[in-house]
Amino acid sequence: MKKTGRIRYDLDKVYFMAEYNKAVAYGEQNIRVQGVKEQLCRLEQEKKNYFEKVANIVNAERDTEQAKYQRYEKWAANEKKAKYLEIALILATVLYVAFEKYFPNFFILFGFGLVTLVLLIGPILFIVSKMMKHWYGKLYAQYIEGIASAINRLGDGFTRTSLGYYDAIDNLYLESLDPTHREMILLRRQQELHNQDMLRLERERQKAEEQHLKEQQRTRQATEELLAIEKERERRYRGW
Repeated sequence: MKKTGRIRYDLDKVYFMAEYNKAVAYGEQNIRVQGVKEQLCRLEQEKKNYFEKVANIVNAERDTEQAKYQRYEKWAANEKKAKYLEIALILATVLYVAFEKYFPNFFILFGFGLVTLVLLIGPILFIVSKMMKHWYGKLYAQYIEGIASAINRLGDGFTRTSLGYYDAIDNLYLESLDPTHREMILLRRQQELHNQDMLRLERERQKAEEQHLKEQQRTRQATEELLAIEKERERRYRGW
């Protein structure tokens, strides 16, 4: 079915898995380190609990969500039909006017009916369908806001949990290294963070500089416009 204006909330794509996937990948990379396998097992159980909680929300709301979206979709389709109907009626009226002289007299009533449809019935149908589409779209958005809020809270919690397991796996990895190697890795990480901060600061500086140049350009343009107005005023004054 062709998409309408409001985007439907996909109840099958509501899981926050990015940090979980990173933690699992990092754990599998260091699976030989003592304790990592146990951390991955606990993280897997956390994922099952998270999936279960989200599924309880999604499954309970699936039928209601579909019904509410279908109401919106119905009026969105009606609005489109009403618009195309009005266009067709306008074209029919134009053709009638163009060939009116060739029609028998009793076709006058037909022309009157066309005008009534174009000026009255068509616009009313379009306005009503548009208002109903907006109303049901608003109801759907309000309904989804509550569901999304609950799902996002669970997702944020699972994201924090996954980050915690990533850090735990990383600590186990670092503890498994000899002091020299561990110190070298920590120094490299600090350098990477420093480089990222420098890049961020440079981007912010460039952005600020671009904004400053735009402000200067606007100021210069405004000054030139004022000077042009003043010159025009002086020219007119001397001309008088």
